[in-house]
Amino acid sequence: MVMRCLDLHSNHDAAGRLRTAKLLSSVPWVRAPDRFVPRSGHASLERDFVDHLLRTVDYPLPEVLYHLVLRGQVWDETLRAVRVLARVGAGASLASLAPEGLVAPLSRRGFHALWTLQAEAQTWTGAARMAAVVAAGGSLALASTIATSFLRSPQQDEPFWAGVLAWMGQQAVPPEEVGALLHAAAASRLPPTGTVASALRAAAEWLQSTRAPPSGPLPEPPWSGAVLVANGATFSISALTTCESLVEEGLAMRHCVATYAERARSGAVSLWSVCRDGNRVLTVELTRDGAVVQVRGASNRLPSRDEVELLRAWTRSAGLSLRRGFAG
Repeated sequence: MVMRCLDLHSNHDAAGRLRTAKLLSSVPWVRAPDRFVPRSGHASLERDFVDHLLRTVDYPLPEVLYHLVLRGQVWDETLRAVRVLARVGAGASLASLAPEGLVAPLSRRGFHALWTLQAEAQTWTGAARMAAVVAAGGSLALASTIATSFLRSPQQDEPFWAGVLAWMGQQAVPPEEVGALLHAAAASRLPPTGTVASALRAAAEWLQSTRAPPSGPLPEPPWSGAVLVANGATFSISALTTCESLVEEGLAMRHCVATYAERARSGAVSLWSVCRDGNRVLTVELTRDGAVVQVRGASNRLPSRDEVELLRAWTRSAGLSLRRGFAG
């Protein structure tokens, strides 16, 4: 019945409608799907249908939740988002939902920021990170950069990271410096303090003198790299198969890929480097099921349109997929 309604009211293709149906079927409904009556002239019938299934309250719900649920991707973070949407739609307080990825206690201003987010976050946890940073005074660009790092997922030591994010927002850290500061904080377990300049100096000194960088081999991913020619340039795509190569990539690209070493060791992700005529231009994160979930250039820049098309060609030839939101 859910699939039949989505067939009538969704703009997704058949595969996307099936994934959305799986998401919506993972939570209890407050109304039966066959009782749905579309509102005349409303812009989003699909969203109306979600409200029919899950919502009893009259006040607005966070737009980012609809964005995450309706983009039609079934993975841990969208399952978390649909659970949150079902609970707040039935009247639960967002403040009670820390186990569902609302990871840090949010102030009143933080909850307001969360309600104003729309399509900027890739994950529900990432949306909570963004709200915390914006509430502390940080820019949306800074918040977006943090939300696409490893902090897009819940961490075991959330009080520590809540303090780090508050400091970053208060200090208005430039987005291009986020990688170095997160890397140092994750490795040292010491929060940044003082000014941005002094924190960066302390991070560089600590990483160079106090602790050796992660080392050793990483699991070989089952997919092949590629050499592609586009716009008169030669692009090579190759896996980063040692912790040392992650450190080199992070230093060269000024981002925090080295903090993904443990996740790469476990096989949860694999990391890839894209070079143009021998020069690094992009770093790619792949999940164990072969989905590209994040692509960043130097200082966490987003890929260009031409670079996205290059990645599409590679993923088609290698049997991989591009998860929606991978490039933003």
